[in-house]
Amino acid sequence: MASILCKEEEQREKLEKVAYPCKEFWKIASEYNINVVYGIDAHHRGQIELFNEFVELGNEIIGKDIIEKLNFVDLK
Repeated sequence: MASILCKEEEQREKLEKVAYPCKEFWKIASEYNINVVYGIDAHHRGQIELFNEFVELGNEIIGKDIIEKLNFVDLK
């Protein structure tokens, strides 16, 4: 469990250094009637293992007010 938490913190630090997700991009996208797909890049296994944590962090960065305006594609 400790190694997962270390990986999560390491990934959070990396994500904070990168401009993704870009809140301003999603804000603009939310102003249009377009369908969007929201996910993560997976360049290594750790990103897949921490998918839920990445989505939560992305949601925090973008903000609930913007996310609620987006038209997500239903891939089911």
